[in-house]
Amino acid sequence: NEPKTLDYNNQALSLMHIVGDQRGEAAIFTNMGWVHEVSGNPQKALDYYNRALPIMQATGDWNGEANTLYRLGNVERDQSQLSKARSHIEAALSVTQSVRSTVTSGELRASYSATIQRYHEFHVDLLFRLHERSPSEGYDAEALRANEHARARSLLDLLAEAQVDIRKGVDTDLLNRERELQRLITARTDSRIRLLNGKHTEQQARDADQELADLVSAYREVETTIRASSPRYAALT
Repeated sequence: NEPKTLDYNNQALSLMHIVGDQRGEAAIFTNMGWVHEVSGNPQKALDYYNRALPIMQATGDWNGEANTLYRLGNVERDQSQLSKARSHIEAALSVTQSVRSTVTSGELRASYSATIQRYHEFHVDLLFRLHERSPSEGYDAEALRANEHARARSLLDLLAEAQVDIRKGVDTDLLNRERELQRLITARTDSRIRLLNGKHTEQQARDADQELADLVSAYREVETTIRASSPRYAALT
């Protein structure tokens, strides 16, 4: 029952506001967005998701941020706004990449990986939709890389659970470069989302896309070098 559900959420929202629980408020905004999404009210869903997102970013609710970005992407995909949907799902994946490193329990890591698997599947599906729209733009190759990257992450999770550190013996400067590129990709992705959600020119959008693509390319090169120079990884493969 949509009206009753929204009423309950509004009551909870008032309580969260009284006690000053910003994370709770943001979570309720996302819940209300989801109710509108499944009820066929995409614009209202987007409004609530966009209200939730900056609060989650400000309060460091990374899991909530990733989920809200994913939900934004779903609505935008269904409205054929594929470029915006791609920006949001790639931002969600960037957030989960950072969160994943903080999950130390093998059981929790496996659970978390299962939770975000749908993000990867959504990303690949979206790239194929973009390929169908623009066959000459290379989206099919990007979809293949995205799928392979998701499989590689699953392998790394298994290695982590088995306590195999494939980075042991890798040059410290190289690892520092990897972390710096991860930070830059996250920052540039957030900037790109803010740009696309506001007033911008086509040139600004192209520049933002190119800057992010260059960072991702550099990151992949570093990852390749790390894998090649890790004795443990070489022995395993």
